[in-house]
Amino acid sequence: MNLSARILIISVTMCVLLSCNQAPARKGPSLTDAKNLPPESDLKNEIIIIWRDVHEDKLLNYELHPDNQLLVTLYRSGAQDKPLAEERLAMGVREADQARRLLWRLRPENDASAKKSLPIGCDYVTDRVATTGVAFSRENLSHLEMFSLPLPEECQSRAAQEARALLDDIIRSLPQSKISAQYAR
Repeated sequence: MNLSARILIISVTMCVLLSCNQAPARKGPSLTDAKNLPPESDLKNEIIIIWRDVHEDKLLNYELHPDNQLLVTLYRSGAQDKPLAEERLAMGVREADQARRLLWRLRPENDASAKKSLPIGCDYVTDRVATTGVAFSRENLSHLEMFSLPLPEECQSRAAQEARALLDDIIRSLPQSKISAQYAR
């Protein structure tokens, strides 16, 4: 066996042993066609926010923090600096990790274009405002990677349908809050 072959075998072995594959252990493939995501170790370091327009002019946020705290906040649309209601809930480690892994399927690559922040098969529309999305932040909400979910009448791709079902399942699995019980659809 020549030197090049030995180096290749050693490199592959080391990569397997040291988990060189940076893709997170997601429950399924990326729904945004992201190829270069941060390593799985970043999952627990990100603040992940699911947001939805609800009840006319209100916005409901589910904010999962690295310490497994879930902050449920209701805002008036366009006035996210003044919460109408807020509730903090604790999540179990397993439940929080499961939600993170599932939401990772919606995470766009860092600094992704608007087109790459949508489900595969959906077109970016400049004058459309998303009513549902997920934001990922590793830097204390100062830099967000945004996933936007178009309305069903705007996109019916397989990835968009999976993303809708995924978000509905995740939201149903979160601890029940008084705020979400009143305003979630």
